[in-house]
Amino acid sequence: MVKRFNEIGDSLIAPSVVSYNTLLNAWAKSDKPEAPAMAEMVLEEMVEASRNGDTQLKPDAISFSTVMDAYARSDERNASRRCEELFQMMDELGVKKNVYTFSALQNVFARE
Repeated sequence: MVKRFNEIGDSLIAPSVVSYNTLLNAWAKSDKPEAPAMAEMVLEEMVEASRNGDTQLKPDAISFSTVMDAYARSDERNASRRCEELFQMMDELGVKKNVYTFSALQNVFARE
């Protein structure tokens, strides 16, 4: 979608935090072993875009919570450590934590 938007510039298909969160959600619900890594790659794309001034793609609490959910559903060995790092990254980016964020982090620890 991003590639297509860059090709034609149609504002109706412009990437947004909602479209990225939808993609994150798909990865979080996937049973593929690479799901957490793919979700993080999408999140990193959002972080990078927002650091470059694109406020439309700044990740929100849903973005981070969804990536943590991907870790909670995975068999990643360092899931809790990585989610703690994501939790701290939220502070660095000024993303306000909410009940879903705390719940997602709690689920990672419970699963581990």
